[in-house]
Amino acid sequence: AVAGSDLVIKCPVAGYPIESIVWEQDGNVLPVNRRQRVYANGTLVVEQAQRHADAGTYTCQAQNRQRNSARRDVEVQVIVPPKIMPIQSMTNLLREGMRAAISCQIL
Repeated sequence: AVAGSDLVIKCPVAGYPIESIVWEQDGNVLPVNRRQRVYANGTLVVEQAQRHADAGTYTCQAQNRQRNSARRDVEVQVIVPPKIMPIQSMTNLLREGMRAAISCQIL
């Protein structure tokens, strides 16, 4: 996942009929905050993923009416995209036909 974008995970279990689906992150039942939503179809959405808060092991547990269950883990890493420093304008130093070297810095 990319920091600042929404993280969407579908529960990676199959079976019929599935009565309930529960998501956990590092052992905590979700949702634990307003950015997390668990939908009836088993999809987990985390809005505006954060590098440290949202990275980790997510576990999906699906259960049927007979209380048979299946669990699957999903490992999530949240990466931060690089930032590019603004390029300084050189329009007042250059004239048409002149050569220029431009460099950029990535943080």
